[in-house]
Amino acid sequence: MTDKENILKKIENAIGQGNTSEQETWLRIKQLCTGELQSTLLNTPPKNLTQLTEEFFAGKKLRNMSTGFPSLDKATGGFCEGELVVVGGRPAMGKSLFLLHIGLNMSKQYPVMYLSYDLSDYLLFSRIISIMSGVPPFRTVQNQLTAEEKNRLELAQKELSNYRLTINAEACNSIDMLVEYCIQQIANQGVKVIILDFLQMLNYKHLRRYNRDAEIDEICKRLRDLAKEYKVCIITASSLNRGVEGRTGLDGKRPQLSDLRDSGSIEQMADKVLLLHRPEYYGIIEDCNGNSLRGLLEVIVAKNVAGITGDVRLMFRSELGKIEDISSDFIDKIRSVGADFKEMPPF
Repeated sequence: MTDKENILKKIENAIGQGNTSEQETWLRIKQLCTGELQSTLLNTPPKNLTQLTEEFFAGKKLRNMSTGFPSLDKATGGFCEGELVVVGGRPAMGKSLFLLHIGLNMSKQYPVMYLSYDLSDYLLFSRIISIMSGVPPFRTVQNQLTAEEKNRLELAQKELSNYRLTINAEACNSIDMLVEYCIQQIANQGVKVIILDFLQMLNYKHLRRYNRDAEIDEICKRLRDLAKEYKVCIITASSLNRGVEGRTGLDGKRPQLSDLRDSGSIEQMADKVLLLHRPEYYGIIEDCNGNSLRGLLEVIVAKNVAGITGDVRLMFRSELGKIEDISSDFIDKIRSVGADFKEMPPF
């Protein structure tokens, strides 16, 4: 009997011959799957160093994926299968736009699923087509287009067929149902990257007493387990608390790991934590050396289990709804907010 036939036989035995409801049938199948998975895990022996050495040098390691931003890839080594990546920022820092850029960039090579709890699929697509065409988002939404802009949109529309990106702006915000949905998409569509916008919109209600910290703990754990078990990269946006607003000075507005909202488990369970900061938003338009900070988006790599931490500098072009890598010539001219700036070491 093949493995497939053995599985089907077990399902038939679990369902039985009686007239059971559809709900009861699915419940029995779920219980069977849970028991089989637990049995498999208990019977999985640990690997010794010889086995690990053979697998490592045979190339059996997790795939690193480019974010499409060379400077970010240089600092982080790219994002990896099995990782949970958290992108934190206060409102108006560009979290959704940053995630869309990464989703588009990564979908050139891998199937990417973008789940939004903030923007409709129409608004998301208007941003995507603006990123691709360079036509400002408000002009596409309001249909105020020149002939040249229409031509750019048509070219962008054709180019989109090369991207493996799917969007769901109506996904359930229950972590239980979300995990089941993601597993389904991984199996049916081969999804390798899951982007969630954003973490605080998810909920987990199976607690004896409501506690938001405990709820976020469980949500982070479920996302991390999903990433590792199915070898997918999960990237989620996260809100920051108001501590940033109460601090003053050039360095005061820069977000920190402790600013992650609701729970310390976000910091603990994430493999990478990126914090977004736009000095210009707070009226900081020059650094201490008089260099312009207009349009600067700092990606603070605050945690990186696979490499170094530090700052990555991108250009935030709000008029076009685009984020771009900064050329090396521009990096030489710009300096960090504060006196402790050091160039990123070579990776």
